[in-house]
Amino acid sequence: MMAIESKDIARARLEAIDNSLGRIYGIPTPFDKKGKAYALPYESTFVELLLSQWGKATSSAVRKALKILHARTGEVSDREVKAVLDQVDTQINMQFPAGVEPVVPDLMKKSYRKGRDPIFRKHRIKVVWDQPDIEAIDWLTDHHMYWIGGYYDKHVSASIADTIAEGMTQGLGRNDIGKSLKTFFDDYPGVANKPDSYWRGMAANGMNRSRNFGLIHGYEEVEVDILVVMAVMDERTSEVCREMNGREIPVVRAAKQRDSIMAAKKPEDIKELAPWPALESIKGKATSTILSSGVVMPPYHFHCRTTVVEK
Repeated sequence: MMAIESKDIARARLEAIDNSLGRIYGIPTPFDKKGKAYALPYESTFVELLLSQWGKATSSAVRKALKILHARTGEVSDREVKAVLDQVDTQINMQFPAGVEPVVPDLMKKSYRKGRDPIFRKHRIKVVWDQPDIEAIDWLTDHHMYWIGGYYDKHVSASIADTIAEGMTQGLGRNDIGKSLKTFFDDYPGVANKPDSYWRGMAANGMNRSRNFGLIHGYEEVEVDILVVMAVMDERTSEVCREMNGREIPVVRAAKQRDSIMAAKKPEDIKELAPWPALESIKGKATSTILSSGVVMPPYHFHCRTTVVEK
């Protein structure tokens, strides 16, 4: 009777396979020498950029808001509340994207080339930079800047307004309302997608998608037919990625999805063109069925690290 291997042994075996595939196909292995998973190439740089610029923008916003609150005495008027909210909105929506935008194209390009260039070298073809590459980087930059620029309005602004309104309802003075505003930017109460987690996920997915775009172009150029999904197998691996791991994707299907994504009229349309699946929607189903539903290339979820290799 065949012995059933433990989860730890099975995981170690899968990690060993992943490491071997990474070496064979020239893709940076997702594990260090001790078998510990690490970030995608350039992910940590992207994280540091987003977090540092967000911190600078919010600190500036708080200083401007406190200046308005401390300029007078007595009860805070509705007009002053509007001025505070407008100032916070202006500082964050202007300063934060402005601090990030000059760096994003270079990060997208480096990650894209990290996926593409090893394929060219492995197949001994000249590494060039042509129009499809330029168009891909431009799209990747614009797409991610859209979500970066829209984060405050979508996830944070309403909670700030609620914090100030609650302070006024409680009859708090100017100093206490100012303190509650400062505290808000420490803990982000009421915000479901808090900045630290959101920016880390944005960085992981941005570097993943750009690298995979590079992989698709590289495999097209060397005329590879089939890709194999390769998930990072460790304690962080999602059940979705475990289910997708090892499935085969025709390069022509991956390229078709990429082209559809880049041709989308609105960034929100990508949720339908490349949906993030629930486990029950893919578990045990044929790969052809999954691909037909739009689940093709990674990322398959927020913070996704899964990639593809040639068969």
